[in-house]
Amino acid sequence: MDDALPGEEGGSGEGAWGERELAFMRQALAEAWRAYERLEVPVGCVVVRDGAVVARGSNRTNELRNGTRHAEFEAVDTMLAASGGDVAAAGFDRCELFVTCEPCIMCAGALSTLRFAKVRDSCHRHRQPPPPAAPAPSRMRTPERGSGIRGAAEVAEYVGRYRQSIPAPTVWILAGETLAEDNRC
Repeated sequence: MDDALPGEEGGSGEGAWGERELAFMRQALAEAWRAYERLEVPVGCVVVRDGAVVARGSNRTNELRNGTRHAEFEAVDTMLAASGGDVAAAGFDRCELFVTCEPCIMCAGALSTLRFAKVRDSCHRHRQPPPPAAPAPSRMRTPERGSGIRGAAEVAEYVGRYRQSIPAPTVWILAGETLAEDNRC
C-alpha cells in the first residue's frame, strides 16, 4: 500500500498535489490527532480561502454527545459564526476543504448545499454508493474532488488506535433499567 504523499518519492494520488495542498492536508491531519487525543474518531479538516486557513474542525461527537458534530460541521459553524450566520458572506463557494477522510453522506450533502468549490480528502472509504445519475437541484453543486494524498494506511492507523483506546463499556442493571457507565456506547 502506498504510504508516500504525492510529490514525495513514491507518492501517487488523484489531482494536483503541490506543496500548498500538502501543507493544508498536514494541518487537517493535525486536527485529526487532536480529535484522537480527545477519544474521538480521528477526523480533521481545514477550510482554505484565498490561500489562508479560515476555519478548522475535528470530530466532537463523543465530547458533545451529538452525532452531527463531525469535523466538517465544526469548521462550517466557525465560518457561519464569523459571518453572522450569513451563508453568502461566509463565501463557501470560494473555499477549498481539506479533510482527512472522505466526507460521510451527511457532510457531503451539507458541503454540496453550501457550494464548496473543492473538497480534498486523504483517502476514500467508499462506504456510500455513488449518487444517482440525476441532475442536482440548482442550489446544490458537486464540489471538485481531489483525493489520495495518503493511502488508507494512515487513516486506518488513526482509527485502529482510537478503537484500542476506548474501553469496553460497563453496563449495570438497576431497578429494571439498563444504565451504561458513559454515553459513548
